[in-house]
Amino acid sequence: MQKINVACRTSSLDEYRRLAALAKEFGATHLQVNQIEPSMWMWDINRYDPYPNWGLENPTLFKFIVPKELEKHFDTEYAKRNLEMLKARAEILKEFGLKATFGGMEPAYMPESVYREHPEWRGARCDQTRRARTEYFAPCLDNEELRAIYVRTVAELCQAAPIESFTLLTNDSGGGLCWAEGLYPGKNGPLACSHIPMGKRIARYLSIFQEGAALAGLKAEAGVFHIAESDMIASLPDLLEGQSINNRTATSSTARRHVGFSVPYGDHTTPVKLMPRLIAYAEHMQNIQGDQTSSITYSFRSIEDIDAIEFVKKYNGKIGAGPAGIYQALTDFAVSKVGEELAADLVTVWDLIEKTVRAFDYLETGGHIFYLGSVHQRWLTRPLVAFPGEPQTRREGLLSSVSIPGSIRGRCRQYVRFAGKLLALRLRCSEPFGKDHPPKSAHAEQGYRNNRNAHRKNRWKRVQSGAQKTAEERALLPLRYPKCAKCGVVPEHSRPYRLQCNSERHLSCHRGAGRHQVCQSQSAHAKRS
Repeated sequence: MQKINVACRTSSLDEYRRLAALAKEFGATHLQVNQIEPSMWMWDINRYDPYPNWGLENPTLFKFIVPKELEKHFDTEYAKRNLEMLKARAEILKEFGLKATFGGMEPAYMPESVYREHPEWRGARCDQTRRARTEYFAPCLDNEELRAIYVRTVAELCQAAPIESFTLLTNDSGGGLCWAEGLYPGKNGPLACSHIPMGKRIARYLSIFQEGAALAGLKAEAGVFHIAESDMIASLPDLLEGQSINNRTATSSTARRHVGFSVPYGDHTTPVKLMPRLIAYAEHMQNIQGDQTSSITYSFRSIEDIDAIEFVKKYNGKIGAGPAGIYQALTDFAVSKVGEELAADLVTVWDLIEKTVRAFDYLETGGHIFYLGSVHQRWLTRPLVAFPGEPQTRREGLLSSVSIPGSIRGRCRQYVRFAGKLLALRLRCSEPFGKDHPPKSAHAEQGYRNNRNAHRKNRWKRVQSGAQKTAEERALLPLRYPKCAKCGVVPEHSRPYRLQCNSERHLSCHRGAGRHQVCQSQSAHAKRS
């Protein structure tokens, strides 16, 4: 039977009940149940590292059910709240005769304390090295003991809600498979599983969810995406029935088709409300017409996306062929909304919205990075304010709890002021050819000026970025790594770093666990001799 799924974030059980009723009107068979509250406890482990934010809202198995082997490493009360909400949603699904789907991320990184207790469970390093201040490791699902724990957890999850489809993200946002090409730090993993072909690894990984569902009396599909193309091509022949990689099955058919957008930044009008991309919706609906084999997912930003929801309800399966069919359906819908007199203007507005959104894909801002990048810029321009939208009094309280302590913050400000003065001095004094020897001819004079301006501009960028980075690193180093008991020097993370200390040259090397392995002092005379 063809699965028709509806995916949409809701803010309460009442909204979820409205969504279930809407899904039933669509003729849907399944509804997502995986929404969770942000796992802030994972960020609380190290508030100086922004990387956990990429996965705080990603559903994972252990954010619903914590196995007894992991209870002292995970927040069990947090997991209980998510599980109770999932069970409440499952009761609503039962009321409307619907089944459940699960969209999440696995294998997701676990706290370092897990691997200190079970070193054989450590899998691939999975963090984005440009975003993370510390290293994060996903578990190795080729380990038989850990794999059995995952299967048991999936079975418990499927007993709480009738989940018949799993769509999983990996190699991104705090998760990753061992020895995958798409891992941000590069292909890596433990030697214990390095001999396993990637195709068999992915098939066994997806089988975890099918085996767990089978223990609960359900037959489930499982698909993973964000797999590198080279791994996907090599792995497709090893897939089992009901499995897919990047939406492709072993027979290279399409496993799922989408109407709408499955992630917020896929719709570039986010976060503006009530501005749906109806032309895109119409194109997606036209593409799935006649497909009776692939699973279909209708995605909406919220239950309040009234225009998009009404359009899908009214014209699902009824859009004519080609662009003419799309714009005819849009015109008819506009007439029903604003009347014939204003219908053409409304269709023009929808058309301009779509053209504007698609233009972002060709801008150097990077398409959806235009949306995500604004968040990155917030960290760069105001790194000491975690939640800038909150009231000033609340913001001041957060400064002391989640950012640099006061004593270090003062030293950081002093350094930035000093760097600013140094920058101004450098810009005044930097001359590529020297003021005393300018070129003679007019042509050479113009070239000299162009070169001087470019030189100043590049120097400004280098000094500005360097001052900011150095200030932040110097401020945070004392918090992350202890001073050497021998010389009192705070080493730079993971790199040999020469520092001047007590008129002697110290060579300090930091290699994990916050300790010096090498710390030797040599006087200048001894070094020369």
